[in-house]
Amino acid sequence: EERVKSLRGIAGVQRMLEQYDDAILACEESILLARACGYVAGVTRAQVVQCEILLGMVEKDEQNQSNADKEDHDRDFKILTRIRAVGENLLETEKSKKKLKAGDIARALFIVARIYMAIVIFAKATATQNDAALSKNITMEGIVALLKESKEMFESANDTSWIKQVVGFAQKHGVQLEWT
Repeated sequence: EERVKSLRGIAGVQRMLEQYDDAILACEESILLARACGYVAGVTRAQVVQCEILLGMVEKDEQNQSNADKEDHDRDFKILTRIRAVGENLLETEKSKKKLKAGDIARALFIVARIYMAIVIFAKATATQNDAALSKNITMEGIVALLKESKEMFESANDTSWIKQVVGFAQKHGVQLEWT
């Protein structure tokens, strides 16, 4: 279990250094090792780190869209395809645990909402057939529902730090979380 934690830490440092490929490899190794030793929490924590790394790569590309070319598009498509599967698996894993923790589920909901938003933005910007297939069954209403549910869970836990992150993300993307 200590090696699993260590690999997650290494992944975080490599992410800060923008050594994304090495960070992802460390996450994958952490996940495999956590599964091998039956450390379920280690699996989901490494998946969270992996999602954050991959999301960071895609969100960074969103900010630099003016330099987008086919190679960047193909890379982002692969990342988004992969991250969607990891995020959905993370959420499913958190919801299926015997001992549910609202904070873990809320974080997973928020991560999946961010993944879906990145996919929607990507698909709108490129509008190819493959990109449309990637965004199939993802709607803004669904994203808003995920964000609202996440925010409500963080509110019930009085986790102001995460509430601010959810609200900030929603505002950045013009999503209204409150009824007017």
